[in-house]
Amino acid sequence: MTKTLLIVIGLLAALLMAAGIMFNPVSIARRQLYDKDPSIRIRATYVLYKNGDKESIPEIAKLLQDNDAKVRNHTMLSLALLGDKESIPEIRKMLDADKSIKCTVIGALGELGDKESIPTIRKILNDSSHSNESIDDTLTYTSIYALSKLHDSELKPMLKEFLNNKYSKIRQSAVYAAGELGSKESIPRIKELLNDPEDYYGDVLAEAKSALQKLGVPAEEIEQAKEKK
Repeated sequence: MTKTLLIVIGLLAALLMAAGIMFNPVSIARRQLYDKDPSIRIRATYVLYKNGDKESIPEIAKLLQDNDAKVRNHTMLSLALLGDKESIPEIRKMLDADKSIKCTVIGALGELGDKESIPTIRKILNDSSHSNESIDDTLTYTSIYALSKLHDSELKPMLKEFLNNKYSKIRQSAVYAAGELGSKESIPRIKELLNDPEDYYGDVLAEAKSALQKLGVPAEEIEQAKEKK
């Protein structure tokens, strides 16, 4: 093999390697974190999370300061799902943000296991579910899910109220909480929710089955309760 041919083969190998890097979705997404288009920055955080790219966490975290609220929202979600606990203090600062961001903040802190945020989230839950005007169902069920993930024992006595709430999303989150917190006293009500008449999409049913399994209810007993109208 001639020296010239070896050089050509070496160049081709280098070009193929460069092409692989150039068209690698992670490499592309890393560059797109700095794109002028907010939608592309959002997509970049999603791609990096889906690929489990923890090496990009420091660069993704910079977008917590982004001027676009949607970008900040998606950034928090990506960091939470990547398990970046170092971002907790920065995310926690946004608990006082407006509702469009606050729900994501609460969800992210719950996912990241930030127990220091429990008192604040508990207050938000109390304010949103006992408003003098009308219940804020989005903030309420997001807070219930977060406190469940954080295993807040003070949520347990409140479950009866939430399991009977008129909003299906709140009933669904309360069922999840009962399963997470081991609330065996909630079993009779959860069995009733297997046949929730307003569960149009089957979300309450799915959560109820899962919760009852967590609470140690036998599968045949769950099926019997479901069939009982």
